[in-house]
Amino acid sequence: MGKIKVPKSFSKLLQEVDPKNFIPLLGKYGATDTQGRYWHWNDFQWRVQQGDDELAAWIATKYARKTISKELQLLEAEGDRYFSYCVPDSLFAQLHLIDKMTGGGQKISDGIFVSSEQKNR
Repeated sequence: MGKIKVPKSFSKLLQEVDPKNFIPLLGKYGATDTQGRYWHWNDFQWRVQQGDDELAAWIATKYARKTISKELQLLEAEGDRYFSYCVPDSLFAQLHLIDKMTGGGQKISDGIFVSSEQKNR
């Protein structure tokens, strides 16, 4: 198995790539691909459409992810930055499926959560 390549930081990419190259791609590349798949740079770079600069497309993708990301202020990452994570819409459907498969579909009134004595009140 090959080594996972770590992309340059978002701030370094913004310094290196001319905005003229990535601004037209902002509407073309989102947080996920058209099928809702969330690609890491290692896989994303091979799925950029022919004719598009892969670094510019990555900036457009990172920008889309940053707009919907959440920040955990309890977890300091580096300096004054905090840990953040992105939950794209396509992930909610997958989380719902996992929830159903692991028994998350239980009703509050089911015996697991409420005793039969409490049900009869």
